[in-house]
This record gives sequence, structure tokens and C-alpha cells, in this order.
Amino acid sequence: MKWQTYILIIIVINIQAQPVTNTYRALNTYGSGEQAAINFYQKHVSNIMSAGCPMYPACSQYAKIYYSQYNYLTATLATADRLLRCGHHPAEYIKIKVEGNVYLYDPAVSETDTIVLDKNKSEDTSKVQNIADHLYNYKYYSAAYQEYMRYVIEEHNSAKSKEYAWYRAIMCLYYMRNYEVFGDMYDTFIKQYPSSNYIIHLRIAQAKILLHDKKYDSALQILEYTKKQSTDSMEVKYLLCYTYLQMGNIKNAQAICNKSVSEIKFMSPVWPAMSSAALPGSGYMMIGQPVTGVVSLLVNGLMAWGMYESWDKGYYAGFGAFAMMGGIWYFGSIRGSYLQCKKRNHKRLMQHFDF
Repeated sequence: MKWQTYILIIIVINIQAQPVTNTYRALNTYGSGEQAAINFYQKHVSNIMSAGCPMYPACSQYAKIYYSQYNYLTATLATADRLLRCGHHPAEYIKIKVEGNVYLYDPAVSETDTIVLDKNKSEDTSKVQNIADHLYNYKYYSAAYQEYMRYVIEEHNSAKSKEYAWYRAIMCLYYMRNYEVFGDMYDTFIKQYPSSNYIIHLRIAQAKILLHDKKYDSALQILEYTKKQSTDSMEVKYLLCYTYLQMGNIKNAQAICNKSVSEIKFMSPVWPAMSSAALPGSGYMMIGQPVTGVVSLLVNGLMAWGMYESWDKGYYAGFGAFAMMGGIWYFGSIRGSYLQCKKRNHKRLMQHFDF
């Protein structure tokens, strides 16, 4: 039975694990004691394997990022889910080009918690010197912030121009993720210009910061208030719908979307998770990822078979090893199907709101 155990372990490790390319090896800035195995794999094993990981970042780098930022259990389950999904259903991912190669973009750490709405709006730029707007439009926010603040301080500029420059300076702080100073300048701006048309944009930015920090209740209050002030803002509707989805309130999210597009349908992520708990891999199938579902079913089936054979032959050490690995794949598929459903809802939301 021992040789069967070794073969199964090798199959499970290699069924999805792909080598890391030089592009990803350059990103190896994470390192700690529990990551020694990944470091060894990236340094030695990947060099003798020809195929490259189709995902970005590579699966090994994905695991390193999780292990560096989350506890061991969360990182292990996230890695199991990634290995099950690796290379499957390319239509579900954004394709990016790195050093001439095309990869499927699947960032680590709470993918759906990232708000991808940081688009510069078309605003009147005639009141501010072109250099500041040029820097802002090309996302040189630190330099743009200095130019806008210089324009605010200069006394000869008109009040309207100062208002616009001050607003843009605050938005620079938002894009630089300097949220503390953003909050201080935001409060001052509202006191200085209580009827400004830019307040709505600043409230939206404030709501995004709260969403980034997962303070959904506070973000919801700001967005509901902002919606009353700007009933036709698709961005506010999007963020409201997104907030309800993150809070698990599918009914309210559906109600907001139905006012704009009747055909959009959301699925509660609880159902795929429960399905995967009953039959490993079935949750992935529910959300339209059948290949990942089949892989999950096969891997979990191998683990169950190994546990049965080990116990039946009295090889209890092998039983323990298969039980440990089987638990990782089993709970990884449950967690993975849950998060993939949330990504599915988010993707549909962005498509229908044209973001």
C-alpha cells in the first residue's frame, strides 16, 4: 500500500501545480518559515518542468501571497481552490500580457473586494493650469496634488477655480490611498463649499474607502444618502448593488438592478458552497465552471479512496495523511465555490452597469 500512497501524493501535487516563470520569480518578495516548500519548488522544481502556469500570478506565487497575509488555514484552502481552477474556463478571467506572454489574471487576496471603478470623470478642466490636469489624467497623483494645492493657495485665482483644484487635490489623495488626509480635507471642503457639485463625487470616493475596509453598513448609509441627491447616477447604483451583494442581501441587490436591467440574475453564494459540501465540485458546476467541478470531484474522490484503502489495509499513517490532504481539498472546494459565486455576481453586475 505504501507505493500506492506515494503515487497518489505525486498525482495530487502535479495534477494542477504548474511551474513559476521568471516573471513571477522576480515577484518573490514574500518569505517566511512556512513558505520554505514553495521557495524550494520555485527555485528547483519549476526549472526542470517545461510548462508554465497560465495564471497570473502563478499558483505558487498566489500561495505565497496568501501565506504572507493570512492565517495558515485560510491560505491553505485558498491555494487548494486556486489549484483546482488553474487554467480552466479562460472566459471567466481578464487576459493580460506580461513580457509577451498572455496570462489569465486572477489576483490573490479577496478579489471581489476590490472596487474597479477608479475612472477619471470628464470634468471641466479649463479653470486649472494644464500641467495639473495633465499629471492627473496620466495618474501622476502625487505631483498633481502638489500642483493643485499650489493653485488653491495662490490668492489671485478665482473662488470657482480654487474649488475645482481643491476637489481634484482631494481625489489625488484618494487615488494615492492616503485615506487619513483624504478624510480631513474632505471634511474641510464640505464646510467651505457646502453646495458644491463635487461633493457627490467625494461621497462616492468616501464610500469606496469604507467598502475597501469592509465597513458595509457605513458605506450603505453614505450611498443611500447620495442616491437621493443624484438619482440618475449609475455609479451610485452600482456601488449600492455591490454593497448589498457583499452583505449577502441578494433581494435588495436584485431590486436595484431590476430598475435598470430586468434580465440580470444573482445567485446566493451559500448555495454553491452547500452543494460542494454535499458533493465536492458540484458548487463549481452550479456557477458554470464544469471542468473545475470535475477536477474537484476527482481529487476528492482520490482522497476518499486513499483513506478507505489505507484504513482497510491497516495503514493508519497513510489514512491520516489522506485525511489531512482530503480535508484541505474538500474545504478548499467549498470555500472556492463560495468565492467564485461572489465573483460571478460581481462580474454580471459590472457588465450590466457598463463599467
